[in-house]
Amino acid sequence: MTQGSDNRSVYWRSLSELENTPEFEQFMHREFPVAASEFPDGISRRRWLQLMSASIALGGFAGCRYQTEQFAALVGRSDQRLPGIPMMFATSFEWANRPVHLLAGNVDGRPLKLEGNAQHPIYANVDPTPTSDGKAEAFAAAGTDAYTQACILQLYDPDRCDKVSQREAAGKDAVETNWDALERAVRDRLEVIKANAGGSLAVLVPPTRSPSLRRMLSEIKGMFPQATFARHSMVSDRAFAAGVKLAAGRYAEPLWHLEKAEVICSLDSDIFSQEPAGMAYARQYSLGRDPRRGSMSRLYVVEGQYSMTGASADSRLAIPASQIGAFTVELEKRIDKKLAEAAADDTHADDKTWDELDIAGRIERMLDVLASDLVANKGKSAVLVGRHQPAEVQAVGYRINQKLGNVGVTLDLLDIADDQESLAAISLKELADKLAAGSIEDLWILGGNPVYGSATELELGKKIASVAHSVYLADYVDETAAECRVIVPAAHPLEAWGDVLGNDGTY
Repeated sequence: MTQGSDNRSVYWRSLSELENTPEFEQFMHREFPVAASEFPDGISRRRWLQLMSASIALGGFAGCRYQTEQFAALVGRSDQRLPGIPMMFATSFEWANRPVHLLAGNVDGRPLKLEGNAQHPIYANVDPTPTSDGKAEAFAAAGTDAYTQACILQLYDPDRCDKVSQREAAGKDAVETNWDALERAVRDRLEVIKANAGGSLAVLVPPTRSPSLRRMLSEIKGMFPQATFARHSMVSDRAFAAGVKLAAGRYAEPLWHLEKAEVICSLDSDIFSQEPAGMAYARQYSLGRDPRRGSMSRLYVVEGQYSMTGASADSRLAIPASQIGAFTVELEKRIDKKLAEAAADDTHADDKTWDELDIAGRIERMLDVLASDLVANKGKSAVLVGRHQPAEVQAVGYRINQKLGNVGVTLDLLDIADDQESLAAISLKELADKLAAGSIEDLWILGGNPVYGSATELELGKKIASVAHSVYLADYVDETAAECRVIVPAAHPLEAWGDVLGNDGTY
């Protein structure tokens, strides 16, 4: 900084500006020092910016993945449909391995809003609990979970598979075809399959509660008695089904009535989120917590990770999921001991608070209090075990409910046919072995993306690619579609007719 002739301070941005050499003058003359003046002959800077802007814009247009869509006016509008006014349709379908019962808000032919259907029997048949003022209340509304709300996003997902395509051989790109060509090819192939009674056919299907789909699969098995059926799901429920059968002697689906329970015990079971009827159970639980009924139910949760149910618990114990089985066995022993006594003992060996106890002391305290409370509320309690726990743990939980007299009161068992047993379905590993042996020439995959959901050591993708005639009913062009010869787009539940058996045995 120096003092100018007019007594004003002069500042420099660099030493080069202070020296003011000829080189610096030439440098300052050019606004952009690097290649600023190196334009092609006859092109100004303005023209150059125009060309570059157009190039960037055209490059962006070329990268757009959205295709041209045609919109047509709805000229045949019903006299009962008003523009912009939603129409509510009752629907039930299978989603995320659970039946859902919904009211779909349809605006101009497009489903836009989903709500729970409070008039479905799983909600409407709940026994109203008398309140202290002598009135009885039932459900006025029903909710939906995050999985159900997400199905609206999948309905309008631009990445959904929407075209029939096929590839001539493994490793080649799939080429778009049409439904007529697919129908002709399928009819020709069916004649070959009929000739060997389906001995070369394998059908891989996810577990389903749809009576119509089960009936069609049974008809396929009747047409092709030698066909192979396989069942696979990324989230398996076989341990739960085996546990119920081990305890009750038959395959059945439990239906809880938590509004009738004074004591609820959750053993690594996220009742309100991960149970198939979680929304109904959440409503039952809220009804049981209504202070106007005279007493409020108590919720004990023993779990390995924090859950929605654990957040609602009155008492929560965090232990590893691998120890839930040992905890359940010890709980049954203490219940047996207290049932053999004349009265339940509610006294404790120490009077330390929960915060003062170590993990062993907390487990001991929870076992003692929980067993006493369950025995004191025989016939008015519920013990739920997480569906992912082994079958033996499921059986222990069912025995506890039997000993407490909960079966038939807070717990009903609904006889539901097992689709795996009815189809004599094999496991995914057994199917992979058959594919490797080369005995399968026709493979039908009815959704589920098994290549992504299978174990890496099975190398299922390579084995599917070796099948000469494979058809995949796909939601997306995913890992399984990359290995199949024919890809057929699957209809979304909100744009197709179907049915599903609910957790309460109704449709």
